[in-house]
Amino acid sequence: MCECAARVDAKLKDRNTRLSRSFCLSSDLSEADEILMIQTEKIDKQSRKKPLTVIPTFCPFCGVKYPRKDDPETEEVAA
Repeated sequence: MCECAARVDAKLKDRNTRLSRSFCLSSDLSEADEILMIQTEKIDKQSRKKPLTVIPTFCPFCGVKYPRKDDPETEEVAA
């Protein structure tokens, strides 16, 4: 996995800011991947619908595909 998020966090630290992260569980709930999240907001504040969470599958900074523990294509990279 690339180190872009760590580099961006280091640059944002002086401004008391960091990128938002979450965890995504594997399909059998045995493992979790740390993932970046892209901030979203509600358009209509009166609506009861919650805004969706947007999770990139590729690094938004360098374009490298994020490895996922339950993805056979990236299983070797994540290990």
